[in-house]
Amino acid sequence: MDRYVSQDISGWTELRVHGVSGTPPEAELCHPAVALVAGDRLAGFYRRIWERARGAPDGPGFRREGYSWGKLTSGDNSRALWLLLLPFMFLNLAYYMDPEHRVVGNRTRVVPERNAVQRLLALSLTGTYVLAATSVSMDLVGWQCGAHAGPSRPACSSGGFWLNWLHYSWLDSTGRHLAVTSLVPLALVALLWWTARRTWATMEAQQVPQIKGTPDVRLPLEDRRLWNGRGPVRELRALHVAGALAVVGVLLLAPLLPGADLTSCPTATPGTRRRPSSATSCSSPCSSSWHWS
Repeated sequence: MDRYVSQDISGWTELRVHGVSGTPPEAELCHPAVALVAGDRLAGFYRRIWERARGAPDGPGFRREGYSWGKLTSGDNSRALWLLLLPFMFLNLAYYMDPEHRVVGNRTRVVPERNAVQRLLALSLTGTYVLAATSVSMDLVGWQCGAHAGPSRPACSSGGFWLNWLHYSWLDSTGRHLAVTSLVPLALVALLWWTARRTWATMEAQQVPQIKGTPDVRLPLEDRRLWNGRGPVRELRALHVAGALAVVGVLLLAPLLPGADLTSCPTATPGTRRRPSSATSCSSPCSSSWHWS
């Protein structure tokens, strides 16, 4: 005999949602047999299974349903990397919460100027993420600690075993130091891409069931594009990765332009006074040789 699971959507639905303990759907619905009616194994909606439709408490006017989301927070330690995507999630949500955007014809109509500003703000967040890594690896280690000026080599270049590679003969130049230290921001960009790609393949790339007719969309947050980002998220991810790689490339190649001498310091003219430029820090070898004369 076929078992019965209510598939009706009319009338009333009693929705039960468990807490942080991750109660299984059977205990949540107080029923020994349940069936998944929407969602997936990570987060899904369950209804009770009955032996027959006649006499079943779940019918056209009422049914009991449970939402199980416990597996969204369970798994290996790599799930903590999702925190890297949290700022981007808030920016995506803010895009649909902009009060200037209006719903016209069941679609969100955006204001072009505000749309451009919001996109640039999101792209600047990626740039900030990359600049934070380059300022430590490329600027502090590769440029300042790795600057070569003979006896006036900065003291930080011999400050620890993890900087011993700065003295290797085949890496004994500022340009090569920058090339090696650029691997740090590139690795972080790769980590961000891998985390975003994994999340997209698990969540966003899933086919969303379509309803018959035209959906009744009254607010931007009800736009199905917010919840089904299969195409837009893939395109925006590629744009952000390209922007991050461009930032690393510019910071790596700009100091190596023809005519730029990274290993020598200008000589002060007698009777004049020289101060280090803004591009030279106190740990740079040039700062110690510029003086009053």
